[in-house]
Amino acid sequence: MNTTSRTVAAMLLTGSVWSVAAQNSGDAGLFIEGAAAPVRSVAVGPRAEWCEKAASSILREELGILTGVEPAKVEQDATEQGYAGTILLGAAAVRSGLFTRAEQAALGEGAYAFRVKDGAAGIIGGPGDGLIAGAYALLKEAGVVYLSKKTVGGYPQPRDPLVRISRTGKRLALRAGTKTASPAFVLRFDNRGHPAVGYSYRSHVLGNAAAWADAKRHAISGHTFPHLLSAKEYYDTHPEYFALNNKGERVKSPPGHFCLSHPDVERIVTANVLKWIEAQPECRYFYIGQGDGRAWCQCETCKALDTVPGEVTTDRMLGFVNKIARAVRPKYPDKYLVFLAYTDATGPAPKRVKPEPNVLIMYCMYPWQWACDSHGFCKENATGIQEVEDWLKICGPQQVYIEPHPRGYKRALEIFPAFDATVERIRHYHRLGVNRITFCGLPQSFGSLYDHVVGKLLWDPAIDVEAAVAEFMPLYYGQAAPYMRAYFDLMNRHIRQREFHEKCEGANPGLVDDAYAAEAYPLFARAEQAVGADTNILWRIHNEKLQLLYCDLDVRNRMRGNVREPAVYADRLAEFTRLAAERRLEGLAKAPQDALPRWFWHTARLAFREEHWWRDPAVTSFLRDPRAALDEPACVQEQVDGGWRLPAAAFSGGEQPDKRKDDRDTIVLRRSVFPNSRTCAYLELVRAPAGACTLDIEGMDGDKEGAAQIEILVNGHSVFSGANPFTEYRFSRRSFQVPPGLLKAGRNRLELRNTTPEDTERGKYQRQYDFVGGRRTTSRYWGWFMLAEAVLRTAE
Repeated sequence: MNTTSRTVAAMLLTGSVWSVAAQNSGDAGLFIEGAAAPVRSVAVGPRAEWCEKAASSILREELGILTGVEPAKVEQDATEQGYAGTILLGAAAVRSGLFTRAEQAALGEGAYAFRVKDGAAGIIGGPGDGLIAGAYALLKEAGVVYLSKKTVGGYPQPRDPLVRISRTGKRLALRAGTKTASPAFVLRFDNRGHPAVGYSYRSHVLGNAAAWADAKRHAISGHTFPHLLSAKEYYDTHPEYFALNNKGERVKSPPGHFCLSHPDVERIVTANVLKWIEAQPECRYFYIGQGDGRAWCQCETCKALDTVPGEVTTDRMLGFVNKIARAVRPKYPDKYLVFLAYTDATGPAPKRVKPEPNVLIMYCMYPWQWACDSHGFCKENATGIQEVEDWLKICGPQQVYIEPHPRGYKRALEIFPAFDATVERIRHYHRLGVNRITFCGLPQSFGSLYDHVVGKLLWDPAIDVEAAVAEFMPLYYGQAAPYMRAYFDLMNRHIRQREFHEKCEGANPGLVDDAYAAEAYPLFARAEQAVGADTNILWRIHNEKLQLLYCDLDVRNRMRGNVREPAVYADRLAEFTRLAAERRLEGLAKAPQDALPRWFWHTARLAFREEHWWRDPAVTSFLRDPRAALDEPACVQEQVDGGWRLPAAAFSGGEQPDKRKDDRDTIVLRRSVFPNSRTCAYLELVRAPAGACTLDIEGMDGDKEGAAQIEILVNGHSVFSGANPFTEYRFSRRSFQVPPGLLKAGRNRLELRNTTPEDTERGKYQRQYDFVGGRRTTSRYWGWFMLAEAVLRTAE
C-alpha cells in the first residue's frame, strides 16, 4: 500500500463505530465473524414486505459487484442449517432471535439497526425505508465506501456507475456488534438521489401519480393535479371543471388548474386520491399539487376563497387539500398528503385555513421569494425567510417539509455553486425542528461531491463538513485531488467575496470574469497532468471544466466581438466542442431555443445541422483546424429584389426565445443592463453603394407601457437612436435611412442595441427581478425589443 492509499484508508477508518480488520487478498465474499465461509444467503420471511424484498436485492447485487460472490435469496423457513453465514432481514431477523419485537417497534421512521452475532447478521428498519438504509449501512461497515450515484450535474456520465470503493478488495468482513442509527431528516429526497449515499428510497416512499394514472409514465412530480382529473377525459364534456381565465375561457393548458370551488372537482379528485393510495400501499406520502404555471381559476366563487383574490391562493388550495385529507384519514391514518407551497401564489402562509394533521406543507424555496441560491439566508431571500417563519407558527416544524432548489434550470452548463448555501440551510432547518427535506435537482458544479456530503448531512447535520470534503477528493479525483480542491475553493470564494447571487430560474452570467478564468484554467491543466491517461478520472475533471469553458465562451465569443486572443478562443471552443460531443449533450435546457447547435451558431457561427449534432461532419472539420474555421466570414444573407435580407438567424447576441406561433426565428433585446441587450449581423457587399440606402426592419416593441429605447448602427455609425417606432406587442415594419458612404465593399456590420435605462419603479410590472453579474436589477420583462429581420435596399 502506497502512502496515498494508507492516508485514504486511515481517513476512512477514523471515527468508525466498529473496527474492521484489514484483509489480505484471500477468499472473496462477505465474511461474518463466527462463520467459516462467506455469506451464502440473504433471508426474508415467507410473506416479505416490499422493503425486505428490496433490501435483499440490494445486498445480493452489491455483494456480487463488490466481491464476485452473490448470495442466494432464501425464505427463512427454508433455512435448515442454522443462520451462520446468513443475513436476515426484517421479520426474519426477529424470528431468528437476533432482534426482539420490542427493538423492532422502537425504531422510528427511516431508522435502522443491524446486529452481528454467532456468525449471522440481522437488519431491521423503522417505518418507511429504514431497512434499505440498514442494508447499505451494513455494507459500509464491512468496508465499502459509496461516493456518488450514476449521474450528477445535469448531464449523463456514462462512464460512472454508482461510484463505490471497497477498502479491503474483494474480501469484506464484519465483526460482532450492534449499530443503530436514526436520520435527522426522515424524508431525504433529491430528483435522482440514491439511498447508497444517504437519500430516501424514493420510489417506494413517495406516491407516483403519473405511474398510477398511466402505466407508461413513471416520473414523480409534485404537480399531480393533471393525473387526478384528466383533461383528456373531462374537458370536452365538462369544461366547467377547469380554471376560468380573465378572458372568460376555461383553460386546458397549462394543465392541472381546476375550478376548486366546483363540488364535482372535489368529488372526482378525492375518489382518485383514494384509488391512488390503494394502488400504492407501500408509499406514505402523496403530493396533491396544482399544475405548474399561473393559471388559477378566476371565477368569483374561487376568488372569494383567497386572501388576495386571484393572486394569493394559499387558502383556496389548502382548503381543497384539507377536504381530501379528511376523507383519507379514517381509511389511511398513516398516510400524508403533501400540499405544494409554491411560488407567490401558494407560498405565503394562509390567513383563514390551517392544515389538517395528515397534511404536510412542502415549502418550495423558489423565486421570487427565494431569489438567491448562492447564499443560504442573504437579504435577497428576506421574503421567503419570513414565509417559512409564518408557516412554522401555524403548524409547527413537524408539518413543514422544505424544498430548496440548488441548481440552475435555464443553463445546464452554468457554474452554479450551491454547496455552502445547502449546508447552511440543512443545519438551520434541523435546528428549527424540521425533519423532512427534498432538493429539486443537484447542482451542476461538483455535483458528486455535493451528493456525497449532503447525503451524510441529512443523517447527521453536525458532521465535520471539511473532513467529509477532504475524504471525498482523493477517492474521486485521485492524484488530481489537490487541484480540484483548489478549484472548488476558488469557485466558492468568488461567490462569497464578490457577493455573487445566482437563482435557479434564469441565466446567471458573469461569474467567470477575467480574474476567475486566470486562476481556474491553470488548476485544470495541473489536474489533467496529474492523472495522465486515467480516462475515468479525466471524465470527472472534465465535467467541471466543461462548465468553466461554457461560462467563459458564452460571455467572450466571436459574435460579441470581445475576444482578446483569437487563438486561445479557438482552442477553448474546440475543447468545449469535443467534451460536449463526448457527452452527447443535446442542449443547455429543455426548451428548443436552448439546443446546443443554436448556441454554437449564435456565439461562434458554427453550423452543426445534423439531428445529433456531434455526428455532423462539420464538427470533425472544425476540430481538425479550429483556428482556420473561425477565420471564415460569419455572414448569413439572402439576395432579394433591390437589396439583401438578413433574417433573425443572421444575428448574434441578444436572446433567442421560443419560436413564435408563426414558426419564425426572432431575437429579443433586453435592456442595456443585461448582457443580451445587443445583436449584430454581417453583410458582404461586392461594391460600396453609390448613394443613400434604406434599412427596413421588422420588429416589435415590448408589451409594457413606454417604448423601449434602441440604437441602430451601421459600421459603428448611429443611424437611429431613441424610442423605437414599432407597434407594441405586434410585429410591424419601419424604415431607416443609411447615409452615403457608411457602407463599403466587403464586410459590413449592422448592430442593434437596447439602450433603455433602468427604472426601479418599473419593477411594479412583475414581482420578480433578476441578477446581472451577481447583482440585483429589476425584472427583464419590461423594456424589451424584438427583431425578426432586416432588409437593406440600395438605390441601385
